[in-house]
Amino acid sequence: MTALILYLLLWLSDNRNFDSITKSNERKVGAERYFEQKQYGKAAELYRQIAYGSMFSEPSARLNMAHSYFLAGKYKQALPQYKLLTKVSDKQLASVAHVQSALIYVSGTDTASVLLNLKEALRLNPGNDKARIDYTILKNSFSGMVPKQSAINEKKKETTQNE
Repeated sequence: MTALILYLLLWLSDNRNFDSITKSNERKVGAERYFEQKQYGKAAELYRQIAYGSMFSEPSARLNMAHSYFLAGKYKQALPQYKLLTKVSDKQLASVAHVQSALIYVSGTDTASVLLNLKEALRLNPGNDKARIDYTILKNSFSGMVPKQSAINEKKKETTQNE
């Protein structure tokens, strides 16, 4: 019962008046408009205001903020947001956040982190085809296995004999 009262008080303090709700809705509409117009920096700022303007903001607002930062090329701002989203209970959203984190890590040539994030994205959402394709390509390309010199020499011999 105490938890219910505490939750109610927090909710009331977060939603003091209708003016704040109206401003939040205006920010959402504005952010979506900026995003559609490919003005990602402005969209990111409005999504940031939405995400940090309430104790009970939806994870989708943070995801949209992270996407806006990502598309604006602000990877250092996008990555922490994606990392926070990897911990949400919505597995599909967390899976998307892992894939996006992997894309940022691949630009920094951190293939180990890329593979870990893609693997986790697949664990959370086995139907994530983008993660599956990227994981398969990277795993085959960067398996960490160096071909043995004898195998390379045998292939060279085969190609010279066939010519």
